[in-house]
Amino acid sequence: MCLNGLALGIVFGVLMLLLSLAGYDATTRIGSTQVQGFSAGLISLVVFPLSSVVSAFFFSLLSYLPFKLLMNGFKGIEIEGQVERAA
Repeated sequence: MCLNGLALGIVFGVLMLLLSLAGYDATTRIGSTQVQGFSAGLISLVVFPLSSVVSAFFFSLLSYLPFKLLMNGFKGIEIEGQVERAA
């Protein structure tokens, strides 16, 4: 789950950098500090992936126990299928 958050953060960070390079008004806030322009695009290349990894990690922690209890109530998930081997 955290790797998905990292990948999503990298995509948004690169998107923010490209938008700032194209001249769009990019703004990044870190605490009380606000940065605009190209430097905001560069900072978001680091901030977006880190914040999305932390968010994905906490989401994983919060969703693990309810999902585990739900699976215990349904006796798990059964997956069935047929496999044919090529001769």
